[in-house]
Amino acid sequence: MAVNPDSATQPRIAVLDAKAVRWILEGCNWLTATEVAERAGVHQTQLQQWLSDGTIFAVEWDGEARFASYLFGPDRHPVAGIATVLQILEGSSARSVAAWFESASSYLGGRRPRQLIATSPELVADAARDTVEAEQFAG
Repeated sequence: MAVNPDSATQPRIAVLDAKAVRWILEGCNWLTATEVAERAGVHQTQLQQWLSDGTIFAVEWDGEARFASYLFGPDRHPVAGIATVLQILEGSSARSVAAWFESASSYLGGRRPRQLIATSPELVADAARDTVEAEQFAG
């Protein structure tokens, strides 16, 4: 059953959505496509390829795609574990994925997935599987 908010509720939902986006975006450093391409030493077509391959994700902010710094390793290329997590969370919006990476996880001992993706990608993937299983159980 879908719930359609009435016109009185819609402004409050918009405020909550804006706060959620701000929380997500303030959690880490977010880069523009130009910044990522320059830092990685690649053309923006490579960045688009990473997006279409599901190697990374982007969040729309002020009309521009933004990329979380934790998506990229010391070599400035995508962290290998990101693609696995994106496969597990398939079907989730980019904002939902970003919120998941930003949220403290009991599965990860209270740490955020973004804090462990580069060093413990298997553990983060397990946390993503746990999230999906919990959502399937609740839904």
